[in-house]
Amino acid sequence: MRVDAAAFVEPLFSNKRPVNRTKKSVIARYTANNFVHDNDIIILEAGTTVAMMVRHLTQRNLTVITHGLATLNELAPRLPDTNIMTCGGMLRDVSLTFVGPQAIQYFENIRVNTFFVSATGITPEDGLTDPNLLEIQVKQAMASSASRIIALMDSTKFGVRSFSQLLKPDAIDVLVTDAGAPLPDVEQLQASGIEVHIVR
Repeated sequence: MRVDAAAFVEPLFSNKRPVNRTKKSVIARYTANNFVHDNDIIILEAGTTVAMMVRHLTQRNLTVITHGLATLNELAPRLPDTNIMTCGGMLRDVSLTFVGPQAIQYFENIRVNTFFVSATGITPEDGLTDPNLLEIQVKQAMASSASRIIALMDSTKFGVRSFSQLLKPDAIDVLVTDAGAPLPDVEQLQASGIEVHIVR
């Protein structure tokens, strides 16, 4: 396990998009095809892997909620067949996300079927970790509104511990990753009750 200085620095959204793009795309497609259903009400947080799910959504009568401006732009062509909703709040320039008390309150007051989330790092001890407390607060409010939490984490994020805990391992219902994920970590996460799907 490493505490990497880079994991404490939040990169610009535009810089994150091309990183590990193939792995992210495979994970996003698998997740969209297997964990989203007609008439679903879902939250897609603004991470690049989760945002990639949008292009693979073929289900009917979806309601999709997000706090990400880039995710909203990806979703816009799906109008009017998809109900698209977002929160208020302050728009952050680094992540292009809405954060702050308005965003938190919005997500605390809704109920959804599934929350799809990613993060900077994942370890069996800490679960998901992220570098920015404003983002973490909103994501935790999203998690509290969902019946099921599905994490999309490519294998390069395993063993990385970022600044603060986002979700404990026992809060995660399903983890989708790629074949590069280290087997000891996968087994420990499974032992904590997480259903792990490895996309090959």
